Amino acid sequence: MSMTDTRAMRACPQWQTCAAPDCPLDPKYMQRGQRQPGEPTCRAQRPSRLRAAAQGVTRFGGLTSREHSGKARWEALTPEEQAAARARAKQLRTRSEAAVGADGA
Repeated sequence: MSMTDTRAMRACPQWQTCAAPDCPLDPKYMQRGQRQPGEPTCRAQRPSRLRAAAQGVTRFGGLTSREHSGKARWEALTPEEQAAARARAKQLRTRSEAAVGADGA
């Protein structure tokens, strides 16, 4: 497979109707430059992109550059730092659920 392999893009459920110039499934995704204001963005959900990425060559496996950089940062954390981050997230989720419950929403 080469860097011009478009199978992943064609496997995307949005392929027929998509007009996004910065497709994360494009093998040349990072070479295209930044999206200009007003240009459409990729509408494919992450699970769909990951399944489509398995069909061909992609730069970041179907992840957007933002998702990929977050994954790299996460993997660079020690197991203790990851556990602390999970605990903080759980605490925030519990607080927000309690706040929603208190409002009766």
